[in-house]
Amino acid sequence: MSVLQAVVIAVLCASASGYLSFRAAAARQPGTPQIAFLDTARIASTQLDETLKKPGMTPDQARAAGQKFVADLDREMQRYTDAGIVVVNSSVVVNNAPGLDITQDVAAALGVQVK
Repeated sequence: MSVLQAVVIAVLCASASGYLSFRAAAARQPGTPQIAFLDTARIASTQLDETLKKPGMTPDQARAAGQKFVADLDREMQRYTDAGIVVVNSSVVVNNAPGLDITQDVAAALGVQVK
């Protein structure tokens, strides 16, 4: 895997993370919203590592894998949006209460095994 492929995938993942964080922060729900925290960097990093380990990965394949990951993550986040749950990127959370971190659940839905 070339540096260009890694950069393309990293940019796609970072863009998705920023977009989803903004989208979740901008969501307005009546009453007190439910909140969940998601470590998008950990999921994206794990996915990137898995993609980079595949032998013979071409730049086009890397780009397609990154785009599929972003689309899958967006669909998964839509489920939370539809349920009225605000998802906050865990990198900006000061205190994470038990039970609010959905990183493992989202990773599992995306087929990513995070550590």
